[in-house]
Amino acid sequence: MQQLWFIVLFIKSLRKDSTAVATLKEGRVVYSDSGKKAEILNGQFSSVFTIEDSPPPQDIFNQDFYPDMLLITVHTTDVAKLLRDLKPHKATGPDQVPAGILKEIADEIAPAITLLFQASLQQGAVPSDWSEALVTPLFKKRARNQASNYCPVSLTLIACKCLEHIVYSQIMDQIEAYHILHEAHHGFCKGHSCESQLILITHDLAKGLDE
Repeated sequence: MQQLWFIVLFIKSLRKDSTAVATLKEGRVVYSDSGKKAEILNGQFSSVFTIEDSPPPQDIFNQDFYPDMLLITVHTTDVAKLLRDLKPHKATGPDQVPAGILKEIADEIAPAITLLFQASLQQGAVPSDWSEALVTPLFKKRARNQASNYCPVSLTLIACKCLEHIVYSQIMDQIEAYHILHEAHHGFCKGHSCESQLILITHDLAKGLDE
């Protein structure tokens, strides 16, 4: 039964995505060639990419003293749980290893993955293929033949995402334990969202009008 499950997962992993990009217009010319469409989309995505070269404003941090964070450690039980909790149909990265396979053999490969993660943290480096991604154009709205109406979605390796989750979780534990972020900071914080920030802004505006 388990062998049949592996076969089903493998076959599903080979299916092609049906979300194709429509013909794209550049100037007054319409292109249907896949290579040209990829070139147009790459130019669009590159033109809107920005590099943040300035430090964040200091007033988003509480100005008290904080103890140094302990070194990030990776435990086999945590890695195994992350792999077991993977959604079977989660999109794969450049290595094309299906999430369903990783989920099924989580307990067997967790020790090896743990060693790889810990070595990466200790050496301050990642495998070269972890820097690669499959970039998929995602249509937003309006005309489908305009490259500006697509946004890029980068699909990286599932193993890399698991390590990112471990690092993020331990950093956030430190931040929450010592209340490092200001209470008005909403981005990527537990219990906060775009909605909660919008409510506060609306409240501030209404208060300003009342005064």
